[in-house]
Amino acid sequence: MNWLMYRKQRVSIRGVASNWSEVVSGVPQGSVLGPLLFLIYISADTILAAQAIQRDLDNIQLWADTWQMKFNVDKCKVLHAW
Repeated sequence: MNWLMYRKQRVSIRGVASNWSEVVSGVPQGSVLGPLLFLIYISADTILAAQAIQRDLDNIQLWADTWQMKFNVDKCKVLHAW
């Protein structure tokens, strides 16, 4: 069964609504399957995404070292992807 078939959504702010748009992806809300489907969806890409983020951070560090730019470590946060 396709839970998204024929689904539409719009945004309403202070009484002004956007046009209706078809929902093409998502997880059924309010179901016991929602959290499980989300975990399955993100787990497939988590390692690849973490590797891409680390590669980008390494490139930023290389650029900063080349141009003698210092990062303020006190303003940096650690993100553990796994």
